[in-house]
Amino acid sequence: MASFRLDRHSIYLQYCPMHPDSAQKQIGLLIRAFHYFCWVNVFVSFACFGESKEWPFYPPQVVEPPQVQSSDRVQNGIDAFLLAKLEDQELSYSPKAPRETLIRRLYFDLIGLPPSPDKIESFVNNGDPDAYKALVDSLLDDPRHGERWAKFWLDLARYADTAGYEGDPDLPHAWRYRDYVIDSINRDKPYDQFIKEQIAGDEFNAVMGAGELPQPKPEHMVAMTFLRLAP
Repeated sequence: MASFRLDRHSIYLQYCPMHPDSAQKQIGLLIRAFHYFCWVNVFVSFACFGESKEWPFYPPQVVEPPQVQSSDRVQNGIDAFLLAKLEDQELSYSPKAPRETLIRRLYFDLIGLPPSPDKIESFVNNGDPDAYKALVDSLLDDPRHGERWAKFWLDLARYADTAGYEGDPDLPHAWRYRDYVIDSINRDKPYDQFIKEQIAGDEFNAVMGAGELPQPKPEHMVAMTFLRLAP
């Protein structure tokens, strides 16, 4: 079998015990593949950096919120953009929800549990204009927020306390990964760091020359349980 090598300047046959004609065919195929690769690069470069480049290749710009007819329904810039699209279709926002509905929505959405009657009464009778914002902040700081939203990631990672299959043996330390995910959400850990820890948590510490390798943090080792959960 022939072995080929591709470098910046040439394509050549490194070792070829086969018939010369076969070798020439192999070289021809490799050259055509190289030409195809070059044309793909040219096409992608033109598509990305030409006049018709897609939105991810444009730098972010400050855009002023559009003017809307029902300006009294606008509380922030996002509202203006949404309402402008609705008004283009001769639509508008739904009527404001009563405060009893708002607090129930927040509780179920952020911690997955209903508010107590005392909490509802306190919020309904709170005349502070920032009461809604304060309630959102308090629920985001609630440890149950991480428990509520961690389940979606744990489902994606196929987390379980047992290994499944016929015997379904226990995984006695699986809970450590579950708690890692909950804690990461409650600490508002950046998403890119969250992913890196689970894929390459043992590569965070730099290795400087020869000698004893640095030990990764226990948290990073637990994070890599992600790689072992799926069957």
